[in-house]
Amino acid sequence: MFASLYSIPKKKKAMKLTRSTGSPQPKTCDENNRNKEENDADEEKEQGQLDEDVVEGEGGVEEEEEEPPNIDEYLKLEQEDGIAYRKLASFHTLYVSEDNKTILLRASVNQFNTPFFNQFTFIGEEGNLPDMIDCTPSTSGFQLRMAPNKQDVLLIHMQHRLNQNDLAASLYDKTSGGALEGYLRIFETVCVTRKKEPVPMPVDLKVWSFLGGKTEHKSDKKNKEREQTQSQAETETETQTQTQTQTRMKCNRNSTTTTTTTVQKASSFSSLKEEKKKKGKTKRHFTNTGPITEVLIDITRWIESFSTLAIEMSESRGGFGGHGSSSGGRSGPAHLIEAKGFPLNMYMKFMTQAPSSAPVKHGGRGGGKNTVYYSVAFCKLPEKMMISRQKDRRVGYFETSVISGATNSVNHEYNVINKWNIERRNHILYCIDPDVPTLYHSTIKQGVLSWNDAFQQAGCGSNVVQCLSIEDDDFPTDYARGDARYSAIYMTDPAIPVYGFGPSLTDFRSGEIIVGHVLLGFSAFTEGTSR
Repeated sequence: MFASLYSIPKKKKAMKLTRSTGSPQPKTCDENNRNKEENDADEEKEQGQLDEDVVEGEGGVEEEEEEPPNIDEYLKLEQEDGIAYRKLASFHTLYVSEDNKTILLRASVNQFNTPFFNQFTFIGEEGNLPDMIDCTPSTSGFQLRMAPNKQDVLLIHMQHRLNQNDLAASLYDKTSGGALEGYLRIFETVCVTRKKEPVPMPVDLKVWSFLGGKTEHKSDKKNKEREQTQSQAETETETQTQTQTQTRMKCNRNSTTTTTTTVQKASSFSSLKEEKKKKGKTKRHFTNTGPITEVLIDITRWIESFSTLAIEMSESRGGFGGHGSSSGGRSGPAHLIEAKGFPLNMYMKFMTQAPSSAPVKHGGRGGGKNTVYYSVAFCKLPEKMMISRQKDRRVGYFETSVISGATNSVNHEYNVINKWNIERRNHILYCIDPDVPTLYHSTIKQGVLSWNDAFQQAGCGSNVVQCLSIEDDDFPTDYARGDARYSAIYMTDPAIPVYGFGPSLTDFRSGEIIVGHVLLGFSAFTEGTSR
């Protein structure tokens, strides 16, 4: 029953010794050599049984698959198998396979509480110029958390953390600090790194393994086996040299010589095992059973699921005055085009299209299942929340709904205005996307910088608003479309008859604007110029 689950230790075979009883009987040289070969074969067989570590499977005897001791070792083994990954460092680390088909996320358990948000940008559709429309479905934050089974990882949909002195504080969820949490995905860990805990290793390693304990990793085990084999080979070589010398000098010596030599070898081999046992009683081994410190999860399918938003946006594109495509709401596989990692942000660009069995496309622009381009970015939220400012109904602002409580009142929902945190940023930077025609760069800059008069009268200081184009020396060298670190000014496809609008992403906890874009209608500029 247990043969298929554990490696059952095999009985040790008794050492074959030739002992002299009574009067010794003489043996020939051939008999002595044959006796020596039999003893050597028995020792090799016994050593093989002691080192054997197998499990019984349906297909016979198979090597036991051991879990890599840590994530770095797992990635190393993957590379040895011909699977290489590009490392993209950010607030969590991304590993993208060279074929762009697998996206792994590595996160430290200590950083699980780091809040972050997503930004989804509809770049455009086949047959059209880029749209660059921000279509982020929600401004709520995300966090990672270990699942109740202590193995899987939850992607948490964050809730407002409320004051523990509130009247309703006794009702707050202990984990979220407020309302009950929800999760978006459950990820099985590809590999984990555990904290090494020193424990006394039992003498019988086979019993320890049978009971579910971990010894050492395969690589460590192989190194020890190699050292042990080398040491044993040196001992056997020395013994064989002595035996051969004695055999050549006195070939007709009686069997007492053979007995003495064989007993010496057996005694040497036995003392080696006894020495190993003594070391096992006092040596402390590091096991892989400690608490998890890092996780490696496969987020490929989750990231690719954003393609459904791209297809939906492609179909509703006609609402902006453009040509929407018809795909039946279905999205095909997403293909990663590029991925970048930044200190506070990670960015990925994809293309996808609705599935079709037709050998060629037909119907003209917007009439078929066109290829759609989009980007997904994740940006770290501020560790310290901005102090909110409640909405004044007499003044029109974009708003964010938040929840608050008090010591003498029940929780209630109210709206705060969306605003920049000048104290944190010192300035507001807008980057003109390099794809905007250079003819309009100067005009756009004048319009953006004109807001500095209003900010100065509001007491925010001078030159709070800044605007850079590709011609400026200070233009960010790592600027990328869809990068949530930079507020950008785009120009849309002329087929969309809009003058412009300004989507922004805010911290759902306070209303702080994290990133804000400006989308200018190209048709409006060209019509104004032609007039």
